[in-house]
Amino acid sequence: MSIEYKPSGLLIVEDDEGVRRSLVRWAQLQDVRVVGYDSAEQCIQAMRNNEFSLTDREHSNFLSHALIDMTLPGRDGLSLVTELSPPLPIENVILITARVTEPPRGHDSIYRNCVVLPKPFDLSTLEKLLGLDLD
Repeated sequence: MSIEYKPSGLLIVEDDEGVRRSLVRWAQLQDVRVVGYDSAEQCIQAMRNNEFSLTDREHSNFLSHALIDMTLPGRDGLSLVTELSPPLPIENVILITARVTEPPRGHDSIYRNCVVLPKPFDLSTLEKLLGLDLD
């Protein structure tokens, strides 16, 4: 799976505060609208509270891409993807992981629809996956 266009909005779910803050700041410097959460539960609660709009591509808050840690406390990243889509119109999901090399059982179909990016990764790799690499 390759991502072919620049995100109009990026959802980041990462429990490591330093990594999350760095990724959010990096996205902001790329002129990408971004929201970040430290857990699947916090992200789902924000969705239920309508803290980000998910109406259409023309709306400035549309989240077209997600960068989700596969290993989160409580609910894992694949379970979060399952719960978010639908109702979220996120078209491209990048799962970041330091541990998993093959899909966990029961998530095979979700896993196939995601790009898996092993940690540690270069920002240039992330830029290419998000369509931000202009070279």
